[in-house]
Amino acid sequence: MKYQYETVLPEQGNSFVTVDEIGAVVDCVLHVHPELELTYVESSFGVRFVGDNISEFKPEDLVLIGSMLPHHYYNAPQDSHGATWSRLKVIKMRKDFAGKKLFELEEFSAVRHLLSSANVGVVFSQQTARSCSDLIYRVFKIEGAARVIVLLELLSQLATSDYTQLSTHMDQSQITAPDERMSRVLEFIHSHLDGNDELNLAATAKVACMTPQAFSHYFHKHARKKFINYVTELRIGRACGLLSSSNRTVMDISLATGFHNLSNFNRHFARLKQTTPRDYRKRAQIATH
Repeated sequence: MKYQYETVLPEQGNSFVTVDEIGAVVDCVLHVHPELELTYVESSFGVRFVGDNISEFKPEDLVLIGSMLPHHYYNAPQDSHGATWSRLKVIKMRKDFAGKKLFELEEFSAVRHLLSSANVGVVFSQQTARSCSDLIYRVFKIEGAARVIVLLELLSQLATSDYTQLSTHMDQSQITAPDERMSRVLEFIHSHLDGNDELNLAATAKVACMTPQAFSHYFHKHARKKFINYVTELRIGRACGLLSSSNRTVMDISLATGFHNLSNFNRHFARLKQTTPRDYRKRAQIATH
């Protein structure tokens, strides 16, 4: 997994980019780009990273990510249901894709506020995602001026809906690009989340060729989180996906996500999600029916 600067090039005759991301898992490394990114999840579940926020995603997840905000979507390979299980629709656009002056009009004040809020990432409700899904699909199907008009209609509808900011306040000076060492660390963490192998500060520090104390400071600088908090949030995020999408027991999910003690799993889950795993599953089942 590498942190990279992504170059987004619209096709000739288009002012923004649409991408169908389809695969066994999300093929998305940790990256940044100047364009805003609207991502709609059609299928799959996993964990998304936006700035310093780590949250689970599932079908009908809809997020708008601002310019140069680090982000990444992750699926555990063992959770994949097939070669086309992971399906995302992604729209990438610059703030001036419809002209440098358009969003300065008073009629677009709500859209301006939305685009500004996206600097730290925003997530929309499942209800909003459902109501806007037709517009998202139309953006992908049509061409020419109508395509721009539909995207503006989509942004207008999103701007007047409820949304929640994801990351804490960040400016560009706070963004530190991880080096190759950090890439090795992240790859090690993701490949050891199932709990079958040892994943702790000392073992991960060895991957970075650092002492545990030095690595702890290094990791916090790049991830803006303590190592143990990062790993715990990642594991709980994956547990949420398994609770929503499978009939596996809570104990089985606890073990599958690296918690060898059920009470410890329940304690961390309640702290991060303000509910129990069983109640989370019940609410998720109600939401999908």
